[in-house]
Amino acid sequence: MLPGYGGSKAALEHLTQCVAYDLADHRIAVNALSPSKPILTPGLSYYARDFDDTASADEFARAAVELALVDPGRVTGRTIGHLQVLDGSFRPFGLD
Repeated sequence: MLPGYGGSKAALEHLTQCVAYDLADHRIAVNALSPSKPILTPGLSYYARDFDDTASADEFARAAVELALVDPGRVTGRTIGHLQVLDGSFRPFGLD
């Protein structure tokens, strides 16, 4: 277990919501993309060889691009798993 992991994750999610609120009047979306699986990086390959189900960095990058293309008026202040973006289960919502 990594000390501070949960607190750090909660802080980033809260920061995402706060910055999204502050920038909403400027039509700037702020979202956090979280890995749905461990991302296969050289560090993970070396230190944690026991992971059976991982995602590639390219897969995560593809999800980041797709999320960046969503209309900022339809989604902001959210933390979204990368597989939700790629498999279509993530649905933007309107604030109207």
